[in-house]
Amino acid sequence: MRYFPLFLDLEGRRVVIVGGGVNALNKARLLAKTGAKISVIAPEIDENLREMMKNGRVEWLAHSFRPGLLDGAAIVYAADRPIDAEVSAAATARGIPVNVIDDAETSTFITPAIIDRDPVVVAIGTEGAAPVLGQGLRSRIEAMLPQSLGELARAAAKLRAHIAEAVPHGERRSFWNHYFFGSIRDSFLAGDRRTYARELEASLAEHSSPSAGRVSLVGAGPGDPELLTLKAQRKLQEADVIVHDRLVGDGVLELARRDAIRIPVGKTPFRPSPKQSEINAILVREARAGRKVVRLKGGDPYIFGRGGEEAEALAAARIPFEVVPGVSSISAVPNYAGIPLTHRDHTSNFTVFTGHEGGDKSGSALDFDQIARISGTKVILMGVTHLQELTQALLTRGLSPETRVAIVQWGTLPRQKTIEGTLGTIVTLAASQQVTPPALTVIGDVVGLRQKLNWFERRPLFGQRIVVTRARAQAAELTHRLTELGAEVLEIPCIKINPPTQLSYIADALLELNAYDWLVFTSPNGVTAFFEFFFKAFRDLRDIGGARIAAVGPGTAARLSELHLQVDLMPEEALATKIAGAFARFESLDNLRICLLRAEAANPELPQALEALGAIVDDIACYKTVAEMEDLTGGAAQLPESGADWITFTSASTVEHFHARFDLPALVKKFPQAKLASIGPETSKAIQALDLEPAVEASQHTVEGLVLALVKSAGRKS
Repeated sequence: MRYFPLFLDLEGRRVVIVGGGVNALNKARLLAKTGAKISVIAPEIDENLREMMKNGRVEWLAHSFRPGLLDGAAIVYAADRPIDAEVSAAATARGIPVNVIDDAETSTFITPAIIDRDPVVVAIGTEGAAPVLGQGLRSRIEAMLPQSLGELARAAAKLRAHIAEAVPHGERRSFWNHYFFGSIRDSFLAGDRRTYARELEASLAEHSSPSAGRVSLVGAGPGDPELLTLKAQRKLQEADVIVHDRLVGDGVLELARRDAIRIPVGKTPFRPSPKQSEINAILVREARAGRKVVRLKGGDPYIFGRGGEEAEALAAARIPFEVVPGVSSISAVPNYAGIPLTHRDHTSNFTVFTGHEGGDKSGSALDFDQIARISGTKVILMGVTHLQELTQALLTRGLSPETRVAIVQWGTLPRQKTIEGTLGTIVTLAASQQVTPPALTVIGDVVGLRQKLNWFERRPLFGQRIVVTRARAQAAELTHRLTELGAEVLEIPCIKINPPTQLSYIADALLELNAYDWLVFTSPNGVTAFFEFFFKAFRDLRDIGGARIAAVGPGTAARLSELHLQVDLMPEEALATKIAGAFARFESLDNLRICLLRAEAANPELPQALEALGAIVDDIACYKTVAEMEDLTGGAAQLPESGADWITFTSASTVEHFHARFDLPALVKKFPQAKLASIGPETSKAIQALDLEPAVEASQHTVEGLVLALVKSAGRKS
């Protein structure tokens, strides 16, 4: 997130708009709603601005721009294209936030798409990358919000002081949820004030009785975030405070409210950790403060998670609590390892016990004589540290050293690792494989079924750590597909898509669309960026004119097809330079006008090749790629330490920006197992320019083609 969203109080403050045309008028109308003192600087102004001036809503300074005219302004809008850069520089020099209309790069702030239900205001921003998307989202959200929503909010504002006095802190969120999202709201919006008053009075009575907060003991499951229950997700989204274990993954915590307080209390082996009594005290303290508390525990709260002790502490303190069961690692981890705990041909029972105590610990509550006597599968939780003692305890009590054993480390996660052996060999195998917690041990004949039933670890890309370098907004499709196929994905976006430096070129091209014989698109990003500009200027797709369309690559053609535009020409190979040859075979280009729509600072070979065929080429930048340096997921920090098996590239720019950040040849030298995957020839050329070779190049130059190339290289079917 490059731009931080905020709401600025402009009541009575001076705002300067430089320019007198339609863009200036639109900003003045918007700003007039805020109570700002609006100064318009321009030799001439639109008639509608003159009307606003007569009504006292605008001050007109009828002369040319001078930097000193900005003094005292809270914000500045530049809406006069020839002098926009001068205005931006003058405002920036004075420390005044400035917005240059349709030019994010010279702006220090961006005005979002706005839905006004005063005092409810919704702002939608795309950081200047996709304004059409922002406008479309605004239209959809606006249709969802009743016009009278602002009246409801104003009514609530009048109640705030009374609610703060009458309703205890721990009940206020519940009261307001009922007010804004229940029958009280429905009655108000329907204009039924009598029912509204009656339901408001009833809700106040319900929520006014003093009460403590509540605690939900929630099972977070074994690790895979998709195994979290629906109720657990809802509780996370309602929680004011989340008290969580060490092994609860980031993917689970990401489902919580952003403003929720997070208190880590996980225990780390051989390191100082919170005592259980301290954790109990935290739960009681936070609940007594009137907060909704989620105690988030790995697996299920009541299975070897000391949830029962925490519930007892809450009951003793008279704190209301509930328990949300979780998917336990007892069943989930063996499932993911291909081991059914029961099977009609092998056993109809299983025994579960904790190995945290060890096999010979004085005072252990475990009866190993009984455990050894009971037939069926045995599951040991938290037993890796004391594995030798545990196995020896079972062997000395009569279990055969040939009994099958499997240990599953990091179960249900992409880094899951399973080792198989026997009761007599597993200790040595675990040591040689450097197995560490968290791990689960399964003992019994059912381990032998793993050879047939091991579905999770046989997924095509299991065990492969794959880096995705696409722009963050575009990475989800590839990340999801790779994860579904078993890969551990590191998202390291290396580029982000911004508007071009010179917007005037694309503006001129839009005005001359009917003069072109061909529009040539070289990437899906080019299609998206061009039509964002197009739909800002035109409402009807037919205004694109009669030009024919050429596309480089099936991904580009697919993006055009989404707009119901037919591609007239596409080279067989997704190289921009190949399109010149395709044109030569298709028709003579002599004196034909071609609009080449692509990235800023793109390879000059294509326009040169087209001009050599006699075409008149306008090379128009409709976007530019810039470096992405944020590391929201921690992948960029992790990569230099632990490496990867694959690094995927979906454009030449991802190669260039990744190399600038990590030194790609040096990274490959440090991690020889790391291989490079390219989406197509243009991307491969960028890799080869670094004296490297891609291990695979997608034959179908799309995201799905890249995935298929990775699967094929792994030697498994998807």
